[in-house]
Amino acid sequence: MPRELDIPTPSSPRNVHIYDDDGQVIGGLWQNGCIINSMFYEMCRVFITNEEFTLFRLTKDGSTGAKLFPNRNALRDGSYVVLSANGSPIPVEITPDSAQRRITIKGQSMKLNSRTKSFHDRVIARDDQCVISGTQHPKDEAPTSFSTCHIFPFARERTWVEKGMARFITDEEHPARENDTKIHSVQNGLLLRDHIHSSFDAYALTVNVDEGYKVVCLTRDHVNVDGRRLALCCRDPQNPLRVPDELLRWHHREAILASMKGAGEKPWDMHYSEGGDIMQEIREGPDAVERMEAELFTRLGPGEFG
Repeated sequence: MPRELDIPTPSSPRNVHIYDDDGQVIGGLWQNGCIINSMFYEMCRVFITNEEFTLFRLTKDGSTGAKLFPNRNALRDGSYVVLSANGSPIPVEITPDSAQRRITIKGQSMKLNSRTKSFHDRVIARDDQCVISGTQHPKDEAPTSFSTCHIFPFARERTWVEKGMARFITDEEHPARENDTKIHSVQNGLLLRDHIHSSFDAYALTVNVDEGYKVVCLTRDHVNVDGRRLALCCRDPQNPLRVPDELLRWHHREAILASMKGAGEKPWDMHYSEGGDIMQEIREGPDAVERMEAELFTRLGPGEFG
């Protein structure tokens, strides 16, 4: 039976759309090629909280098509509907959780203090390349196109503490250097090319630990990294300074909430007018209080204001 489907918002371009039985958009993504059916089910379970559900393809007129089996076949682009296993309508339950918004750092604009400089130097020492693209880090010249990235953003240090994320850090670096919350441990860092750093911060790409550390782009892959593997240098199980899987899984879940759930969250526009009043632009824009707090933490460094 045909359904009247909502038209997806053009502000969040996708080639995979997920609907409920009423034809309302409840999620979606851009399939660049590396997402398989079983992975798609696991990603949907992040924001669809029904204990049991099944995905079916939708035909052009909105009718229910073939059942999608959670196998290792590549996910086909198109539209899907959430139903029961026998194709009957079910009320779809969506998590109220949302991703932690974060500031996108451009290049080397992060202010280095005693804590962030230690983080910066130690990540570069461990990683000899952009760990997502594989581009080698230039040892004999200024690495202007590389930057060090916090997996869990240090602007969210309070949330880091509340969630007890330090329990995953085994790094024994002296607390005076890395801050006693351990958010600036090398284990919470990755070396990335600047443009990939921006995509990682915007939750446009992520790493699926349970698929062999596969890089997954949730929007159009303009840098040809979809399906690559995270470099071994940052996840080597023999290295005590390796990135914990738990932090990568945290980022993966956040990316799904930000990019797949609903219409997707539009990243904050951080391109301010040259010579303008940045604080005024933030106050007059959306999410002013949240952006102000994150902006101050990111630009000034945690603990340097208030």
